[in-house]
Amino acid sequence: MPSFSHNLLKLSANNMKRVMGVDLNNIPRVRNLLRLSGPTLSLPSGVESELNSWENLPVEWLRPQGTRKDRVILFLHGGGYAVGSIQTHRGLAARLAQWSNTSAVIIDYRLAPEHPFPAALEDAVMAYQMLIGKGYDPGHIALAGDSAGGGLAIATMLAIRDMPGMPMPACCVCFSPWVDLSFSGESAITQADFDPIVRVQEVTEWGSQYAGTYPIEYPLVSPLFAELHGLPPILIQASDKEVLSDDARRLAVKLQEAQVDVHLQLWPELMHVWQLFWRLVPEADDALKAAGSFIDAHTHLPHDVARREKKTVE
Repeated sequence: MPSFSHNLLKLSANNMKRVMGVDLNNIPRVRNLLRLSGPTLSLPSGVESELNSWENLPVEWLRPQGTRKDRVILFLHGGGYAVGSIQTHRGLAARLAQWSNTSAVIIDYRLAPEHPFPAALEDAVMAYQMLIGKGYDPGHIALAGDSAGGGLAIATMLAIRDMPGMPMPACCVCFSPWVDLSFSGESAITQADFDPIVRVQEVTEWGSQYAGTYPIEYPLVSPLFAELHGLPPILIQASDKEVLSDDARRLAVKLQEAQVDVHLQLWPELMHVWQLFWRLVPEADDALKAAGSFIDAHTHLPHDVARREKKTVE
């Protein structure tokens, strides 16, 4: 059973949407409302932040005190490729970094509809290349993302995989990843009324606006339909009751079939990306702790050593 604080938060979210009458087709208004949530999603104590820019891409470094400086999480925020920002997700990224014993960098990739695919993917790949260029060993880099950011993380690794000579990151963590922008999973119907965060009928157009001139099932738009071989270890966390639960399940199955080391954690009866609310919901911090342990365990070896050890095991 979910905690009382989770259920109270879910009830509050439902009531807030009804009272405010948020029209999700009005993307500028949604963006403004999310900016107001910044104070409630602020950084945990003991984290230093530094705003920067990489080739006009806004980024923020998040460095928890006492953690290793030679490892980093590249965090890709959620928001349906249309909303969300550094401000809305910096608290989540920083808390994950604390539990991972590492630093994090979160980027403001370009959003649809102003910047459809492949803009966000280009920004994510460029950010990864920047980390490599700054001297980070790929074996010490983790990718992470929530919702659309989780799908973008998978797409980023697919793009990196197909770039000659570009090494893969050590691992990836996906929170409730949106990997099928066509919403063809059964849970998109069966769980349609459960979750106040994602309502399929309200965000269907977001996927089309992100895809732009590409088919909605194009593999780098909806990575569920991609060939998934050759990816590093991946942890997927999702709720068994959310709209995107079948995205998580189907992604895990396809990764297993592609012989990728994948770990699926389905948490009972929680909201979409409940990890955002780690200050309020105990299940959120528990999930981030588990994700942090996964990243910590997979980013402790340099790339060359990890590659040699993998060959030895094989």
